[in-house]
Amino acid sequence: MKRIAYVDLEIHSLGKDEKLMTGELNNPFADAKKTRELLQDEVLVFHRLDNSLRQIYYQLLGTRKEFRAFFSWVDYYLHK
Repeated sequence: MKRIAYVDLEIHSLGKDEKLMTGELNNPFADAKKTRELLQDEVLVFHRLDNSLRQIYYQLLGTRKEFRAFFSWVDYYLHK
């Protein structure tokens, strides 16, 4: 969703600043925290969208396995 909501961004992956600063090869805890923050940002962006745009995203992406969990997480379904 971030790629759609923030079309001016060049990347949307997790940053790895800690690895550069501390020289660590892997820090699962830091990665999990960043993932949680990214999800929270995505949810906020989705809820701030106009309802008609949310409906369009749901109609385009709601049945795709990559996005089903997101729409379920935000409890968004089209009411027929």
